Amino acid sequence: MSPAPARTASAGLATTGARVALIVVWLTGVAQAVLGGWFRDSGGAIGVVGFLLPLAGAVLVTSPAPGPLPRRRALIVLAGLLVVAVSVLLFLELADPSAGEVWLFNVNSYLAALLIMRGNVVIGGIGTVAVVAFALAWGVYSGRLGVDLAELVLPAVSAAIVGATWRFVLAAVVRREHSARERAALADAEARAAEDATRASRAELAEILRIARPSLNDLAAGRTIDDGFLRQLTVAEGGIRDRIRAAGLAHPALAEAVDAARRGGARVLMLGGEDPSGAVISDTLAGALAELVAQTVDITIQARGRGVVSVLMRPEGGPAVRVLLDAEGQPVNGQTSGT
Repeated sequence: MSPAPARTASAGLATTGARVALIVVWLTGVAQAVLGGWFRDSGGAIGVVGFLLPLAGAVLVTSPAPGPLPRRRALIVLAGLLVVAVSVLLFLELADPSAGEVWLFNVNSYLAALLIMRGNVVIGGIGTVAVVAFALAWGVYSGRLGVDLAELVLPAVSAAIVGATWRFVLAAVVRREHSARERAALADAEARAAEDATRASRAELAEILRIARPSLNDLAAGRTIDDGFLRQLTVAEGGIRDRIRAAGLAHPALAEAVDAARRGGARVLMLGGEDPSGAVISDTLAGALAELVAQTVDITIQARGRGVVSVLMRPEGGPAVRVLLDAEGQPVNGQTSGT
């Protein structure tokens, strides 16, 4: 299964919308604390700092760079939320907890869950465990093991569970979607390749029909099979064979020279591979090979048909023209490169 895209690795937190949402939530807490007189009652001990650190953590955890936060930034968020958690709990030892204090503790603990969602799972998990441990220690020390403790512990635990679920479920869903899109793109590419191959095949069949049609028409018309017609059939058959066995040499200039040689009685063999891109030899090289074929066909004709002019597309070194004669012909076994 393919990995999720980089932007998805931030679980939606690396966006302006996520940052604005967290700041709005923070502002509602500030408004609640001001209206309830909490800043005045706290005497400034944790008031300003206690609210500014969660704001800084919210800004960091919504950094626009895709993927998890860099380790240094994640550790800064972790340090800030631990400081606020300890500060709030120390203040709660001196007075009964107010709504503003509980809200601040809970919102601060949500930063650990947001780190888990962002992809900093280990650091976020450490933050959740630490916050819960601090709250349990406060509850045991202060003797508040009932509702007051539950108001501090349960939101942190539930937020961590939601964060982990969001992180791993969303990542799995996005990976599946990304993989499905890749498969669809691959299927589309294969379909286009099949269409291209079909068009190429049809074009090739049309070209073969063009070569064979004159001879087929003559046969249908009842033409006498004499030496001239046999020569025509040889040229047509050779041209079709060349397109199958030497597609990379199928240049019009070379094909014309080879047809002329065959009409003159020479035996010409074309052998070569096919370029994966479907390209054929260049105009310059085709012209050079055509000239070499024209120069060598007389040797095979003088050898009374026993010789063969071979145009070979070699794996290395490019095409070449080779003249091969049997023992009864002239003792020539030469090769001329066309590259």
